[in-house]
Amino acid sequence: MSEASRLVAFIEQYKAALTNVLEPTAKEVKTCLDKFKHRTHWESRFKGLSLPIPSPVSRLRTRVKRPESVVDKIKRKPDHFPLGLHPDSIHAMHDAVGARLVLYFPCHLKLIHDEITKSPDLEVCPDDLPVAYVSDNLSRQYGLVGIQQQRKESGYISLHYILRLKQSSVPLASRPWFELQVRTIIEDAWGEIEHVLGYKPSKHAAPAMKRHFELLSRHLEAIDDHFTLVYEHLLQQQADSATVELMADAPLSPENLPRLLSEMNIRCSQFEIDGLLKILFSAGVRSVGDLRGACSTVDESFVRNMYTKLTGVQPNGFELIHALASIRYAKTPEEKEELIRINIEVARYWREHRHDVGASNSGRYPSA
Repeated sequence: MSEASRLVAFIEQYKAALTNVLEPTAKEVKTCLDKFKHRTHWESRFKGLSLPIPSPVSRLRTRVKRPESVVDKIKRKPDHFPLGLHPDSIHAMHDAVGARLVLYFPCHLKLIHDEITKSPDLEVCPDDLPVAYVSDNLSRQYGLVGIQQQRKESGYISLHYILRLKQSSVPLASRPWFELQVRTIIEDAWGEIEHVLGYKPSKHAAPAMKRHFELLSRHLEAIDDHFTLVYEHLLQQQADSATVELMADAPLSPENLPRLLSEMNIRCSQFEIDGLLKILFSAGVRSVGDLRGACSTVDESFVRNMYTKLTGVQPNGFELIHALASIRYAKTPEEKEELIRINIEVARYWREHRHDVGASNSGRYPSA
């Protein structure tokens, strides 16, 4: 068989694998990992704390490797794929399906690592253990012990896993391993820019460019450190707020809002604080006294009962505060009920129609 004929036959085989194995797996991987973006997952793990529920994940992306990238990888790495353009080479390719979790802060790398390696839904490949592409300093600083550590010449910082779904519509014999990358927003931006530039030290970049990479890596690591320090300072301020008396005329802030909500047995995530403050400010709720007045026992009970009546479930913290702010100036129970109904309908419409841009299947990412 000629080279061209082998290539055509392999592409057809890859198309079949896409339809029957890879694309269904990518969808299931997205569903499995998507829980790390939502407050409900972390709420159950941080019960009994007055601090906000952590919001470690900014976005999730998934992709299936393009056919030309698969062919290129098989040809570039004949030792890994001795059968060449053969269906078994597709199954042996651990990154035909790829996913990336992008975090806000590097201090959450260990939190995500523990979730992944202890997940009842994911199996870690015993022949391809997790790798931490981090400096010795970061490894110690963020508790990334027990993970094999490597250092890339570019200074790239990320955690890499080869995983498999324990439950899937794809039979176990055909179920593929997939690659998961975990990195911060800062490192993700650098990875995207690096790809556009086309420069990588492994591609024989000039010494001057290697030096640029080294300096950029140090700057980015420093920026991540600064953001982490700001975040940890905010957490300390929120903790300190729980130990002092809050005056009625004190302005609402990211530091005192979690404490005020906890007084009403309401939990919020760190991600929700900015949105809650905007909603409260737009409703004229700007101080500690304003919030305590808006969240009176009568109105809170009214909102909870209405949510249960209209949806069958209790409102979460964000929904409750949004509703209380919305009905603050309503004069009759009927007007309050109508405003709550509108809130519920708007939220339902958003859930049904929003598009997660970060989950787009570009076919390019992660790099081959």
